[in-house]
Amino acid sequence: DNFIKHLQPKGRIVNLGSGGGPNFVSTLRGKDKERYMNAMSNDEIEAEIAKIEAMGEGFSSYQGSKALVTCYTMALAEKYPELMCSSVSPGWILTNMTRGMGASKSPEEGT
Repeated sequence: DNFIKHLQPKGRIVNLGSGGGPNFVSTLRGKDKERYMNAMSNDEIEAEIAKIEAMGEGFSSYQGSKALVTCYTMALAEKYPELMCSSVSPGWILTNMTRGMGASKSPEEGT
């Protein structure tokens, strides 16, 4: 939010998400899942981070954080309708993090 004043009118915010976000949300049920389908306040995001950290699983933390990036992006879009706010995923790209997990395209190739 601190950088909003530096954006031009009709500026853009692009946050880097991941397919891990939707994967995380797909494991949720009921009200938990519904919560991740909407914008969240900073306090709500902080509360969700605490829940995810309590799980103690590294990959769930990564996936959950990417789901929360999307919730935050939705909140920015609601708060600043004059800006174009997007959360994008680069796709399944071969990086140090995905090595050995089936990713085959280089960052230069993209998806």
